[in-house]
Amino acid sequence: PALFPMGSGSSAASSRRSAPCKAEPRVDTLAGANLLALLGFGQRLLAEEAELREPGRLVFLLLLIADAKRAVGRWSANRFGKAFLTVATEQSSWRSDLHYALEALGGNDKRALEILRDTLRSIALAELVPLWDFQQASRLQASEPEAALVALAPEVALPPNPMMRALTLRLDETTSGEEAPRARTDEQQKTAEAFLCAALPLMVQTIYGAKQVVQELGFAAEPYLGAAPLVSPHQADWSRYEVPAIGCELIPAGLGNNVTFEAFGTNLLDRLRQGRLAIPELSDERILRELGDTSRRCKPFTTNSRSGGLFMSSSDGGFVVKTIPKDEAEAFIDIMPQYSGHICQGPSTLCRYLYLLRLDLGDSAGQCYVTIMRSIMDPPGPLVALYDLKGVASERHVPDPTAETIRKDQNWLDDGQRLDLSEADAQNLQEAHSRDTAFLSSCNIMDYSLLVGIATKEHASPGSGTWCSAVGSELYFIGIIDFLVEYGLKLRLYHLYNWGLRQKAKQDCVVNDPDFYAERQRMFLRERMLADAPAIPASPESAAGFDGETFEEASQLPPPHFEDRLWVASCCAPGNLDSIAAETLLYQPDCRFFCPSGLDCKFLESDGNGPDWELRSSAHRKLFIHTTASAVKASEPHECECKNTGVRHKTWGGRECWNLERLLSSEAEDWPSGLGGRSVVVFVHGAATPFHRAMHSLNLMMKRLQDPAGMQEAPVVLGFIWPGTKSTCDPEARSNAEAAAEKLSLLLQLLDRLECEICVVAHGSGARVALQSLRSIDSSSAAQLLLLLGAAVPRDSLAEGGEFDRSCIAAREISIFYSSQDGSRSASADSAKPDAEYSLAFSALPLPLPPCCSCLDVSGSIASDTAVSYFLSPEVSAAASAALGLVETTPSADDEAYEPEEPMEDAYAIARQ
Repeated sequence: PALFPMGSGSSAASSRRSAPCKAEPRVDTLAGANLLALLGFGQRLLAEEAELREPGRLVFLLLLIADAKRAVGRWSANRFGKAFLTVATEQSSWRSDLHYALEALGGNDKRALEILRDTLRSIALAELVPLWDFQQASRLQASEPEAALVALAPEVALPPNPMMRALTLRLDETTSGEEAPRARTDEQQKTAEAFLCAALPLMVQTIYGAKQVVQELGFAAEPYLGAAPLVSPHQADWSRYEVPAIGCELIPAGLGNNVTFEAFGTNLLDRLRQGRLAIPELSDERILRELGDTSRRCKPFTTNSRSGGLFMSSSDGGFVVKTIPKDEAEAFIDIMPQYSGHICQGPSTLCRYLYLLRLDLGDSAGQCYVTIMRSIMDPPGPLVALYDLKGVASERHVPDPTAETIRKDQNWLDDGQRLDLSEADAQNLQEAHSRDTAFLSSCNIMDYSLLVGIATKEHASPGSGTWCSAVGSELYFIGIIDFLVEYGLKLRLYHLYNWGLRQKAKQDCVVNDPDFYAERQRMFLRERMLADAPAIPASPESAAGFDGETFEEASQLPPPHFEDRLWVASCCAPGNLDSIAAETLLYQPDCRFFCPSGLDCKFLESDGNGPDWELRSSAHRKLFIHTTASAVKASEPHECECKNTGVRHKTWGGRECWNLERLLSSEAEDWPSGLGGRSVVVFVHGAATPFHRAMHSLNLMMKRLQDPAGMQEAPVVLGFIWPGTKSTCDPEARSNAEAAAEKLSLLLQLLDRLECEICVVAHGSGARVALQSLRSIDSSSAAQLLLLLGAAVPRDSLAEGGEFDRSCIAAREISIFYSSQDGSRSASADSAKPDAEYSLAFSALPLPLPPCCSCLDVSGSIASDTAVSYFLSPEVSAAASAALGLVETTPSADDEAYEPEEPMEDAYAIARQ
C-alpha cells in the first residue's frame, strides 16, 4: 500500500489542521533522540546536498543508531573506532582520547569497552549536533505545515520503502498546541487480539523501513566502515520504536496516539532469509504483502494448545502469529545467536522465526510478547490430517478427531500412519531431526513438538521444506515448533512429582529432562513414523552445550573473513583431528587468527621484558584475536555444501568445498577456478600441530611470499591438514603420515592438471608425508621445489638406496634446512628412540649430496623448532622466494609477533579435551 501520509502535502496539511491530536514532545536535542528520530535524521541527511551528505558524517550517525539498538559490542566498537580515526581531521581534538580508548580495548576488560563506547558516543554527538541544530532551525522557520513537508521531502532518490519518512514526518510535525484525543474505547478495542491485529501491519512496516534506511546509510558510509553489517552477526540487536499515530494511515484512530513496541534480534533472524536460505516464501515482498498490508488483516484461529496464547494466521496462511509468555521470550533471546547459527550451518527442521516483538497494549493492559514465524504448512492447502507429536503416547490423545483440528501421538498410532519416504529422504529427515534435537538439548530446551501435516498432491503444492512420498501421491509438511520452553526449576519439580510421587514411568512423562526428551522423540520418529529406519545418533559436536557467557563472548568476535590466496586441503574433520577421514576436502577457510594462549597471553600484560616489548606486544595484539577456548570452539566450524557431490560437510568456516577424490575424475569445469595456472605453495605441517597453529603458519607464509613492488602475482598458499596432532614419537603419527601421503598425492596430481607451479614446504613429520607422496607420483618434476624444514627423517634417507631415494622423488630441487636447536632430538631421546630416526632435523646430509639437493644449517637464525621460526629465517625465505621468482621481504614486527618466546598450547585443543 501507499505509505506516504494522507496523500499530497496540501491535503495532509488540511487534514492535520481539522483533526486535533495529542501533544507530543518535540525532540529538541540529538542526545535525547530515539531510534526513529535518528533514522529520520539520517534520511534527511541522505536527501541533502553532497557537502552535507559527506560519508564521514554518516559514520557518526550510524554509531548512534547502533547504540540505540544496544548493539555496540567489542567488535562494533573497535570497527567504529577505526572508522572514526579515518574520518578525523587535524582539527579533531578527540583523536588522542580515541587512540587511548582503542588501545585499552586490547584485553577483555569490560570497563574498557564501556569507556570506548562512551567515547564514541560523545564524539558522534559533538560532530553531529551542529547539523542537527541547523535542521531543527530550518523546520521551525517553516510557517505552514506544507512548507515543512516540502522542505523535508526534496526530489531525491530515497530508499525503496518510504515508511520511515512517513513516520518521522509525524514525529517532527506534532506540536504542543493541539488537544489530545481520548484513549481507545472499549468498543474500539475489546481484546488484546483486536489491538494486535490492528498494530501488526505498522510493526512489520516500521521494521522493514528501518532496515532499508540503515542499509542505505551503511552503503553511503561504506568507504569508511566497509561492507560488513552494522551489528555483529553474532550479537542480537534490541530496537525500541515509539511511533506517533497522528495522520498515519497504518494506525487506525482507535489505537490511540502512539504505538510503542520493541523488536529483538532482527539482525540475526534476517540471516535465516539470506544466502542459501533465501527462498521466495520468505522474501520481503511476501512478508509485506501478507503481514504489512492494512487491507489484509491476520485471521485469529483456535488450537488445542495448553499455552493459552493468541494464534493468528496471515491473510494467505503463510505465516503464524502467536503470543508467548515472558519466560519463553527470554529463553528465545538467550538462544537466538545459537539458533540462527544452527540453522545457517546445516539442514534443519526447526521452524523459521521472522520476528520477536514486545508490544505495549496501553496503560492498563500491559505488554505482550509476539512471535511471527513461517507456517510449517506453507504453501497452505487442504490437509488430510495434522498431528502434533512429542514422542510419548501417554495422555497424548484426542478423543474425537473429527472435532479437533490437531491430533496427537496416540492418534498417530491408532490411525496407523507412516511417513512413506524414500530411503534417502528418510535418512536426511532423521539426520536433520537428530541434529536439531541435540541442539535443543544443549540449550536445555524441551516440550517441543514435531508438527506433521499430510496432504494429497492433487490438492496441495510442494514448497521449500516439503517432503514427497516415495510413490509421489502425498506431501508431508514437517517441522519442530514450540521450542522455547526451558527445563527450569518449575518443570523439574513437575517432573519429580509425576515420576517420583505419582510413580509414573519416566518414558510416559511428557515433561522430562532435555536429553531424555530428545532421545525419546528421535526414537519415536525412527520406530513409529519411519518404516525400518536405522538409528542415527546425535552428533557430539551438535550436542556439545555452551553456556550463555560463552555465546556472549563468541558474539563479540569479528565475523569470518576469507583470503583469495589461502586454501586448505583437509583429510581430517574439525571434530576429529586424530584420524584420517574418508574424504579430503578442498576449501578456503575462515582466516580469523586466534592467539593460542587466549586471555592468558603474556602480550596482554601492560609491561614486559625487553626493549622491543611494546612493539612486539602491539603487533601481536593487532594480528591475533584473544578470547576463551570455549568461545573459539563455539564460533569456528560449520557446514558447507560440496560443489561436486552436493553433500554437506563440516569445515573450518568454509563457504564451499570440493571433494578431492571426485575432482580427479570430474570435468575441468567442476574444478576450483581460483587455483588454475597459479603458483601454489603447499605447506605440510608437522606432528603435534593443531589446526589454529597450522593456520598461523599459513598466514605468515602468505605475508612473506609476495612481491612488494606488485610486479609479480603472489602465490597461493595451500595448507595440507592431516592428523598430525600426535607427538613426533607416537607410533600412530607414523601410521597417519603414510595414509596422509596418499591424500597429498591426489592434491599434487590435481594441481599438476591445473597447470600450477608447485612448491612444497614440509616441516617436522610433515617431511615424511611430503617425501612419501612425491615418491609415489608418476612424474619426474611434480614440484619445482621441495623445502624440508627440520625434517623428522633419517639423515641418509635421500641417499641412493635410502628410504626416500633422491632419484625417486618428483621434485626438481630439494632444499634442506636444519638446526642444532631442533626440539625433535630431545623429544626422541626422552622416548628412548634413536636420534638417527629424526637426525635430518638437526644434522646435515651425508656427503656427497644427492643430485639437485642443498643443505643449510640455520641454527643461528631460528629461536626454536617451530614452523613459524623457520619461516622467519632469512635463508628459508630467500629460498622460497627465489623458486617463485619473488623479491625477498624483510621480517617486520608484525611477522615476529608470530613467534612466542615459549611454546603455548592451542585454544581449540584445550576446548576439545
